[in-house]
Amino acid sequence: MIEQAVFFALGILVAGLLGLIILPALWWRAVRLSTRRLEMQVHLSMDEVLAERDLLRAEFALVQNRLEKLLERERDLRAQERIALGGARVELLSRDESLAELRQALVERDEALVRERVALVETQAQLGAAHLLLDDRNAASAQISVLEEQVQGLLQKIAERDARLAEFELHRRETSSAI
Repeated sequence: MIEQAVFFALGILVAGLLGLIILPALWWRAVRLSTRRLEMQVHLSMDEVLAERDLLRAEFALVQNRLEKLLERERDLRAQERIALGGARVELLSRDESLAELRQALVERDEALVRERVALVETQAQLGAAHLLLDDRNAASAQISVLEEQVQGLLQKIAERDARLAEFELHRRETSSAI
């Protein structure tokens, strides 16, 4: 039994010696690998620091350049939109002016129509008086026929003006609906 204990102790001692012989080699290997890893993570020279800083500056300049181009494009788009909006405003003002002119023309035609109707009423009154005179006088028949022709002419003018007024109303509605 002692013999087994001695062999066991001798095995532990040999294993310990082998461990002490191999341990420094493993230790230096671990130190070397750790040092290399740290060197890769940490810049060792000023040139590498400057190079990395220059790289960051270049990346920033590239991003800034892209943003400036995008901003310029957006400004151009906004300017084009403002130009289009200005053109639309000018066109709208032009249409408003045209509409005001058409309304003025309509008012003038309405006034002319009223004058023509007054003239028609006066002419009809004259015609009535002429008819009374016709009963009294046969010689006035020529004058009555002239007055009737005038009335017919006025009625025709009124009919023409009514037709033009209807056309104008139709044109005004089309213009109003287009706006």
